[in-house]
Amino acid sequence: MVKQCKCSGKGGSCEVKTCWRAMPPFSVIASKLKEKFDAATEVELRKPSGVADSRIKIVAKNQLFRKLTKSDMIYLNRSPDFCLANRRLATYGTRGRVCTKGGRGIDGCDNLCCGRPYKTTFQVVKYKCNCTFVWCCSVSCSECQSIQEVTTCT
Repeated sequence: MVKQCKCSGKGGSCEVKTCWRAMPPFSVIASKLKEKFDAATEVELRKPSGVADSRIKIVAKNQLFRKLTKSDMIYLNRSPDFCLANRRLATYGTRGRVCTKGGRGIDGCDNLCCGRPYKTTFQVVKYKCNCTFVWCCSVSCSECQSIQEVTTCT
């Protein structure tokens, strides 16, 4: 939460100042969550041996990491590899997915194909074009076609 204030008064003076707590912009929340996600620590549950207090403790799997704090994002199990098909987990992999050749976003072929090769084909695509409104109550269109470049993961 962030503190927001508004001043009220004659001629723009701040005779009365009203403040409240509000949510920060979504972009700020999203970037903070992304930072935490990128720095998330894999943990394991350990039950201390030979100790009277037998509460289970959460411990970082890799002891080279700094000590965990209450604000750290943690996880118990690694995510499955979504790049490869896995029937048991009902993941379909990325083979055959359409991607953007040379794209730098999440739909870019280098990212989406998980480092595997991709192929580019040309397909004839039919679509409606030259549409006109016909009085009363209908639209008349021609059928056009174009050749489009489609890139898919192999």
